[in-house]
Amino acid sequence: MDIKSNFLDALKLRDAKIGILGLGYVGIPLALRISEVGFNVIGFDISQSRVDELNGSQSPIRHIPHADVAALVQAGFVG
Repeated sequence: MDIKSNFLDALKLRDAKIGILGLGYVGIPLALRISEVGFNVIGFDISQSRVDELNGSQSPIRHIPHADVAALVQAGFVG
């Protein structure tokens, strides 16, 4: 099997781990949506306090409920 086939199979089976660079107004909603459809998400941000806040199930963005971030963390999110 080649790399492309392995990648496509991982996507179909939801086995792929998806990385998000930047956990701000675009990255957090993107991570939430990707997690909702069944993928594991790894988030990267230069702000350690942002990563700590998210890993603590707290939303740094007021229109995103803490409960949504908690569900993301429960689903296996790693920041």
